[in-house]
Amino acid sequence: MRLASSDNFDKLIYCVGGMSWQDYIDTQLVATGDVNQAFMVGITDAQVWAHTPSFMPRVYKAMVTQEDGTEKEEVINEASIIVHVAETLKKPSEGLRINGVKYMPLRTYPKGSSDDGLPTIYFKKPKTGGCICVLNQCIIVGTFDEKKEQNASACNFAVESLSRYLFQNGY
Repeated sequence: MRLASSDNFDKLIYCVGGMSWQDYIDTQLVATGDVNQAFMVGITDAQVWAHTPSFMPRVYKAMVTQEDGTEKEEVINEASIIVHVAETLKKPSEGLRINGVKYMPLRTYPKGSSDDGLPTIYFKKPKTGGCICVLNQCIIVGTFDEKKEQNASACNFAVESLSRYLFQNGY
């Protein structure tokens, strides 16, 4: 059953204890066809709980624009960046970077896009983008790819629906 379908939303997935975190990524996000890639990280330790193949927070060096306009090579720790964004709901100085790609944050909803208490951040770059949902214990990141005929609205709905379900169940 597809959690992201509004018609099936009341038939939610089976018990949280009956699925692994990877199952949620695979069956409730990617299998919808609306999410290209996704991962979940712990909010307190930034450890990866689950991810699609080759899509996860990375550590690498990149040039970062400083306040004075110069560029400086810095170590980028994407898991720390995601946790920082979740805690502050602000763009980090090194930029919002996910899986080696720098995105532009578009909109932040501190109380959720539906005022449900689920902080949500939308991000974009040409032909792709996604959203970050901040739960009690984890952060879920999902992306879409317009080349695969995916779009922001459907991706965001899928990620937010799963996040809302887990959030309401204490995660």
